[in-house]
Amino acid sequence: MDAPLDPMSENRPFSDEVYFTREERIRLVALYRSLCRLPQLDIPRDLYRQKLSTLVESGCFARDEFGYNGLVRQLEVALIVAREFNLGNVSVSAVLFYRSVYKGFFSLDEIAQFAPEGTAALITRMRETAQIYMRRTHVEESLFRELLLSVAEDVRVLLLIIADRLYRMRTAKDYLPEDKRREQAEEVNRYFIPLTHKLGLYAAKGELEDLYLKYTDPTAFYEIKTMLGETKREREEYLQRFVLLLRKQIDSGTKRWQYEVKARTKSISSIHNKMHKKGVSFDNIFDLTALRIIIDAPPKEEHEACWYCYSLITDVFAPDISRLRDWITHPKDNGYESLQITVEGPDNRFIEVQIRTRRMDEVAERGVAAHWRYKGLRSEGQLDSTLTSVRQMLETKPDESTSGDEQYSLGAPTEIYVFTPRGELKKLPPEATVLDFAFAIHSNVGAKAVAAQVNGKNVALRTVLHNGDTVSITTSRNQYPREDWLQIVVSSSAKNKIRQKLRERSEKGLSEARSTLERRIRNRHLMWDEGVFNQLTRKMGYAALNDFFRHVAEEKIDLNHFLEEYQRRYDAQYSVEATTSQETLSVPLSYEAVQTGDTPGRDNTIAGRGEGTVVIVDDSLNGVDYALAQCCNPQFGDAIIAYPSRTGIRIHRKSCPNVPFLVQNNPEKILPAEWSGLGSSQPKAHLYIEAVDSAELLSRLVSLVKNSTDVKLLSYNIQTRDGLIDAEFTIQAPRPRMNALRNQLATLSGVHAVRLRL
Repeated sequence: MDAPLDPMSENRPFSDEVYFTREERIRLVALYRSLCRLPQLDIPRDLYRQKLSTLVESGCFARDEFGYNGLVRQLEVALIVAREFNLGNVSVSAVLFYRSVYKGFFSLDEIAQFAPEGTAALITRMRETAQIYMRRTHVEESLFRELLLSVAEDVRVLLLIIADRLYRMRTAKDYLPEDKRREQAEEVNRYFIPLTHKLGLYAAKGELEDLYLKYTDPTAFYEIKTMLGETKREREEYLQRFVLLLRKQIDSGTKRWQYEVKARTKSISSIHNKMHKKGVSFDNIFDLTALRIIIDAPPKEEHEACWYCYSLITDVFAPDISRLRDWITHPKDNGYESLQITVEGPDNRFIEVQIRTRRMDEVAERGVAAHWRYKGLRSEGQLDSTLTSVRQMLETKPDESTSGDEQYSLGAPTEIYVFTPRGELKKLPPEATVLDFAFAIHSNVGAKAVAAQVNGKNVALRTVLHNGDTVSITTSRNQYPREDWLQIVVSSSAKNKIRQKLRERSEKGLSEARSTLERRIRNRHLMWDEGVFNQLTRKMGYAALNDFFRHVAEEKIDLNHFLEEYQRRYDAQYSVEATTSQETLSVPLSYEAVQTGDTPGRDNTIAGRGEGTVVIVDDSLNGVDYALAQCCNPQFGDAIIAYPSRTGIRIHRKSCPNVPFLVQNNPEKILPAEWSGLGSSQPKAHLYIEAVDSAELLSRLVSLVKNSTDVKLLSYNIQTRDGLIDAEFTIQAPRPRMNALRNQLATLSGVHAVRLRL
């Protein structure tokens, strides 16, 4: 059996170039040696070498479609991770063996047997984040960066992704055609350059920005690069003069701290942005080069050292106060600290000077990746708790009690991100359930939800969701929200929508219950009588009509029993009136009685006198006595006539059964009559209405009152309480019209009670 192919062996013949070219093998050996020599790494070299050789022979690191060698790429990224981001054994191991897990050559359990503790967990997070990243085209850039921060849950995942993109951008010109280079550059600019800024990785950010410009606008890139080359000698000569003066001034002060002066040329992309944003030419950019004074000062003396250096410099070189930036007293959110000043140097030229300590300079270049180096930590497991708040990047006091992978945690996520089947992203609070997601899509989807599929598996509505889940909701038109749903959802938005749906269903149920009751009453050939209804419900113990109709809707009341009692009370009330009316109207009086208007044994006189009285008898008669005939008991608003008897004028209904006898025997005595209230001085009254709080119903009430014939609406007042409206209408109308309007309003669906008060 042949020995495994050893890619790291210098003695391996170069005949087989399926895996490596000669140049790649040389680079491969150099990369592996560089990794093994880094002080923070303590990996089992021989074991890793054997594992990687086995993977190469198995085809795990085969070239991709663009010619990238898989193993070289992994080693390059691992070196960036270790050398430039200061990560250690776990991160390097995760980079080296991620592809073997992804392609199925090693299981996570197998990785856990030979790699440092935590490697398998980190690879798992990398895989989850990679799956989310594949959906980036459906998500807004800013929201996607939030998603990465939330899904990664470990700052190392983000650093490993950035390291891979940095390597691919550095080598894109060697492997990718022009269109693919541009496509990759746009992707990096959209997603990763903002992320490097957020993490304070300014060195990586500057390099990625320059490479982005190089691949997307090569003409501008090389023009600026050429101009920088042409002015390089003159700039270096000027800087040399200025640095000599600067050192002389600083050396004149205390020798308490050692320092170093570095020159930094503005990045090509930064120059390009300034030329375009401010509309200046290359020759008018005077801060092409900045000086950095890096002081070796212990932590407790950092601020003192920087401000002392500032005072020495500004004693000789006039500062531009408007351009002073004090990022020492108030560091940036991502941890950046520096004292930036612009001073006037020789030849009246302004130059930027940045004053910072060695620690500040490292953090400024490497951001979050530099924190643990300057906390005196030797391993990943001792990372300062600063990393638990990377979202804000505000440095806090070290928490030495925190250990292990917890040190790299981004903290508990403040939200989770879940996808719809179409790839749309929904942001939800932690511990959100399927029901939360349904209501996040739409209120009606949530209200009708019965089940769901999460990542293709059937689940219940109370299932808790996780970052990156894809959720499909199953609905049914027969489903309605329930009270217990309020215990399932966690988002305030979903809770509010459920309460609203429950309230709407309750109001609809009340309206339907009233309509059902009114229909059942009509089926018994009865009229709706508010007084009878209120008496009966109060006797049943209901203080509020809503409670009664709610129980009707919930079928907690035996409607048949209720209707029988209603009919009994209704018949009892109206049978007396009917009997009285029948006794009065069914037996006509004698002609003599009609002539006199008297009923034997009764006081038949209900008189009025003159103008302003209730009845107006013939326009030619004023101040006459009259009485309402007891034979027909005319009511205000009835059509009436007047008939003079021996004891005075009697007022009869035109429909009175005795009127035909009067007309037949003495037609000349019939006088016209009308109620005075039907003239210009109509009475006023107040209508009080209790109804369901509904904009549509309120509009109907106002319209009906306002547009009723012979009714004048003087004013109205509407108030709401507990899902109900209390309306008061002040009207002017004939009494019959008032009664008719009251009855008409009472029949409207949603109206609970109508009262009329003169």
